This record gives sequence, C-alpha cells and structure tokens, in this order.
Amino acid sequence: MMSYHLIQTYLPSIFFIAITYLCFFIPPTMVECRIGITMTTLLTLTAMFASVRESSPIVSYCKAIDLWMIACIFFVFAVLFEFALLIWFGLTKELEIDSCNMKISEDFEMREVLRDGDVVTIKDPGINSNGVVTARRIEQFAVPSYLILFLIFNVLYWSWLMRSSKYFDWEVDKNYNIPDEF
Repeated sequence: MMSYHLIQTYLPSIFFIAITYLCFFIPPTMVECRIGITMTTLLTLTAMFASVRESSPIVSYCKAIDLWMIACIFFVFAVLFEFALLIWFGLTKELEIDSCNMKISEDFEMREVLRDGDVVTIKDPGINSNGVVTARRIEQFAVPSYLILFLIFNVLYWSWLMRSSKYFDWEVDKNYNIPDEF
C-alpha cells in the first residue's frame, strides 16, 4: 500500500507544492497569475485528498496520509495568505500605474512617469512607501521560509512515518529463505 500512495499521492503532492513555490518567482504585480496557479493547485490537492479519503478504509483516527494531505493544503494556503498580505501592504499597487505602459521611477513619494517622451511628475497617494517596503520584506522572508519549512516538515514526517510503522524493524523468517536441499 505504501508504494501505491507513494506514486499516486506523495509524489504528485510534492510536485504541486513545488509548483506553488515557483509562484514566488512570478513578479508580485502579476496577481492574477500567482493566485490562479495557487488556487488551481489548492483545488487539485483538495480533490486528491477527497480521492485518498474515499479509497482509504473508514477509521475513527487520523491516518498518516491524512496528515500529509492536510499539511500540503496548509502550505498552499500559506502561499495564498502571503499573496493577500502583499496586496494588503500595497506591493501590487504599482500594477495600476504600470498597466498604462508607463515607466515608473523607484522614488516612492514622487513618481516620474515617462509617457511618449514627456516627463510628468505625479504624487500617487495609493502607493505607500512603508507598505511597499513591508510587502517586499514579507516576500523576501516568505521565499526561503516556505522552502525551509516544507523541508523540515518532510524530514519530520518521513522519519516519524518510518519509525512508527516499524518499516525498518521487520524480521525475516530464516527458515523461509533456506533452500530445501540443505
């Protein structure tokens, strides 16, 4: 049963977590793309979890595969939460001005916008320099933290699973492996 779930559940869910992690490398201004990929991954993991629960025996306790799937769904949800924080703190507000095909300088209080060779200086009250700085710090913190936490979870989960299932402690019947000719 372990090899079945390894191929049908564990490996695909790891790939889905990797796809979710790759969303961190999509620019924060592409909100629709990031959220679309993450939501699709979340819905796929939820459907996979429902399929696993349907094919597993009904018991009154939580199985190891249930813990794995819940943790994977949590990791994907954490990425969605991080995107929501970015939107809240205003990192994606630059998209509104950028969508007009204008180039924006990096000064947060006064923006120089180049449009058809003309320089126009605007003050945008929608972009808060503190919020953008906070959002960038969240993004810089989230990228390595997500990977490190998932790796730590994997080490803890697989060591617990192998130890509690006594996977390496099985004994071989010595009479079973001896040929009859001796």
